[in-house]
Amino acid sequence: MEVTIEPLKTGIAAIKEAHKQMDRWQKTFDEMFDGRFVPIYNNVLENALIDVLKQTYNDTGTLDWWIYEMDFGKKATQGSMMDESGKNILMSTVEDLYSYYEKYTLNKK
Repeated sequence: MEVTIEPLKTGIAAIKEAHKQMDRWQKTFDEMFDGRFVPIYNNVLENALIDVLKQTYNDTGTLDWWIYEMDFGKKATQGSMMDESGKNILMSTVEDLYSYYEKYTLNKK
């Protein structure tokens, strides 16, 4: 079975939407509870979805980095990721992430 970009797009869109909802809920709870900590986030499904995507694309940690440290690629800049020869690897979009997988991980399955 050929791996395409579609599962990655679907998964990333769902995780992004969950993060947006959490941000909205957190703002509401901050107002309601005067900034006191209110534990509301359950990331079981998010973690499972990330694990499935990592298995699908033979990923060993890039997806976690791209989502959490690079804020879904928004913080990825020139030099955020480079290949063995020092060449920049674009990582700003889901398409960039998929191109990375095509070149570096999918061919190693």
